[in-house]
Amino acid sequence: GYSGGMGFLVRSCFRLWTYH
Repeated sequence: GYSGGMGFLVRSCFRLWTYH
């Protein structure tokens, strides 16, 4: 799994995509 800021950015992008 991801760790640190990288993981946060990835999850944030995924959330944005799912929202659409």
